[in-house]
Amino acid sequence: MTISIFDSVFGRILRKRPGLERMVGEISAEYESRRICQETRKDLLKLSGHELRDIGISKDDAIKEANRGFWD
Repeated sequence: MTISIFDSVFGRILRKRPGLERMVGEISAEYESRRICQETRKDLLKLSGHELRDIGISKDDAIKEANRGFWD
């Protein structure tokens, strides 16, 4: 695995400022959580009508949910 110049410089900055490292970690975790949520919403569109009824939502509800914003 190679380390880019950006990673090297950014890593040095973070080591000098532990609070900044924690903040970047929290932002990264939040982004990952929202990305997974968005993927899961899009997966609803892949379910059949029968599968959607099993979880208690309609096709229209699945479409609305899949189209919600990333920040939602």
